[in-house]
Amino acid sequence: MGVTLPEMMMLQAAHTVYDPADSTTYYFGQLGGSAPSTGNIYQFSVPTKCYIKAVTILANVGTPGTNENSTLYVRVNNSTDYTVTAALNYDAATEQITINGLNIPLAQGDYFSIKLVTPAWATNPLQIREVVGILLTN
Repeated sequence: MGVTLPEMMMLQAAHTVYDPADSTTYYFGQLGGSAPSTGNIYQFSVPTKCYIKAVTILANVGTPGTNENSTLYVRVNNSTDYTVTAALNYDAATEQITINGLNIPLAQGDYFSIKLVTPAWATNPLQIREVVGILLTN
């Protein structure tokens, strides 16, 4: 028997400040307090069938970079990527993007992480700390 979810927000925080490298893939997940990983080890487990309806990312940037765009995905079961936004850049002290209207299906027992692919920056941003919010519903 599945569990009925009210709209539920899951949060992941990269409390450790990190300096993103050019053309690199990073993953965020349930191990808040850690810097993003370059391996897909930080994953959320899904207790019941549901859908990801929205994703919010808030980044505090110690030293803003140039405005090349990074791409943010939801990665399901370490195999399927759903693009959330291809317009995430770190060219200001604070970056906040909310993407609504998503309908990413998750089955009971699935797991997912947030995947970030960085560009080749002219000037890399430094000292990034991020929080990612994920809205789930049945």
